[in-house]
Amino acid sequence: MPNVVDAAMELDPAGLLPALPASYWRDHPEALTGSGLIAASTGGVLVERGGRRLLIGVGLGSNILPASLGTSRGGALLSTLRALRVPPASVDTVAFTHLHTDHTASGSSGTATKCCARRPRGAGAGGTVAVAPTA
Repeated sequence: MPNVVDAAMELDPAGLLPALPASYWRDHPEALTGSGLIAASTGGVLVERGGRRLLIGVGLGSNILPASLGTSRGGALLSTLRALRVPPASVDTVAFTHLHTDHTASGSSGTATKCCARRPRGAGAGGTVAVAPTA
């Protein structure tokens, strides 16, 4: 199950995790980059089984993070799929586990529909787009 990276991010620890005291980051410098930020990425996971492909999550897309959180360089999902030798149209289904922007933004910009080969009843211009139930 390969990760399909859409965005690289550098996140401000205080903006992302405000409940953690500054002393935590002083005691754990290995958790930060040389510039004092948290390195992270977002995207999806590709599951292949029985000739079918499911993409779980689609990443941040071209959305911009609030400055208080940090910076991102996104929108690479389709090119990452191609680099993995997976034609985007060969993905049967895109599933969103939850509706945070860092998991769905490419979907809202049309990337999810560009990924799906079929057009089942109730789907958009591409294939099935599923949302998992929340607890």
